[in-house]
Amino acid sequence: MSPISMLRLRTVFIALVVLAISGGAVLLQSQRGPEGDAEAGEPELEAVGTQAELLGKMIDGFGELSMPRSQLSSQIEPLEKGPLSERLAHAVLVGEIFTFDDGATKAHELELSDDEKAAGGEALRDAVAAMLDARAAGGDGAAAAAAVDAERLAVVDAKLGYFSRMLKEETAVEAVRALVVLLSVVGWYIVVFLGGSVGLVVLIVFLASGRTRATLAPASDLRVGVVLGETFVLWFALFLGLTVAMQFVGGGLGTEGRLGLSLFAMFASLAALAYPIMRGIPAAELRRAIGLHAGTGLLREAGWGALCYFTAVPLLAVGLAMFALLSWISTQVFGEQAEPSHPAVEMLAGSSALRIVLLYTLASVAAPIVEEIAFRGVFYGHLRAVFAPHRRLLSAFVAAAFSSFVFAVIHPQGVLFVPALGGLAIGFCLYREWRSSLVAPMVAHGINNAVTMTIGLLLLS
Repeated sequence: MSPISMLRLRTVFIALVVLAISGGAVLLQSQRGPEGDAEAGEPELEAVGTQAELLGKMIDGFGELSMPRSQLSSQIEPLEKGPLSERLAHAVLVGEIFTFDDGATKAHELELSDDEKAAGGEALRDAVAAMLDARAAGGDGAAAAAAVDAERLAVVDAKLGYFSRMLKEETAVEAVRALVVLLSVVGWYIVVFLGGSVGLVVLIVFLASGRTRATLAPASDLRVGVVLGETFVLWFALFLGLTVAMQFVGGGLGTEGRLGLSLFAMFASLAALAYPIMRGIPAAELRRAIGLHAGTGLLREAGWGALCYFTAVPLLAVGLAMFALLSWISTQVFGEQAEPSHPAVEMLAGSSALRIVLLYTLASVAAPIVEEIAFRGVFYGHLRAVFAPHRRLLSAFVAAAFSSFVFAVIHPQGVLFVPALGGLAIGFCLYREWRSSLVAPMVAHGINNAVTMTIGLLLLS
């Protein structure tokens, strides 16, 4: 077999391994349980999810602004199909929207599964029902809190969160603030979408007309491209292996300790970049091939990164529309589906200052650096070098599509959310192709994650 044929065979093998490891990552994500320190196998009731809390705040906020909450009553129906904590949250909302008698009746009539009974669900249900009974009898929040002992009240607080506060204290400020944040977020994304759409069209027109040119030059040596693919496989395996290992090592360290280990694992995975050096690729050539250079200057490229974020948002919006369609189809076929979520955002609720700093560092610094090097650098560079490298449009399209799919599928939001994350990633690929340097995609990735984390922090704090 000729050397070229061997390189082609290695390329096919790389693609198969990447798909196999991606499937393994999806399987690992499907096994992810709620964040917590309970021992494996120990039955435990789920706490109310972030989407449920936000729904409660929205309905409460509209009520505080003298808007008819009853018009939103259909929005709370999905809670009736959730875990016990969300079914009890539904009863609380029924009490707020209609009458506390209605809410108390809902709570008393809730049926529990055997697992919920084993985890102490009956005590939680009875405590919430007693608090609703106290409000139905004309009592205030203090009367609701006094309706159960301190130990059971602590459990209600832990499992129902905002809905417990609705029963026993004034939540007007919290609800209105959350509603204002939500409306501000909508306004922000409308502005970013409109501005980003204009920027995206202008960039495409300029590239098509030749007024500006893409500067990425794929590796001219097929062997270099194949070694980049092997480097990505090595990074992928190392990243997943370190992540799993850190989960075992950090089992007793608490959330902050595990976040610290996750930071270590993420940066340690970049040790895979030693592989191409060991295979004889000079460091300068490697940096050029994966875009690990300053381009026309760090500040200028960082400015392009801000524009990259804006122009990627319209592609994210297209992906979100596809996600909504896929979710609707999946719901019709398989029934109610879990909402997409990320553990980093879920951990923001009630976080300490140290945890917030670690979460921002992990999501807005470490992830953009490491993931951009791996996906838009090494993997994108591999794909551009091995697939029709001299036909820029075709090669860039295939490289962007495949690398963005793998990038999206390994994230924990779920398979249905792949189009949304994939759309964002394609926006990053566009600037990698145009600017050659990874600085712009890194900055755009960091801005997107920081905006998402800030929104979560404002809504959940």
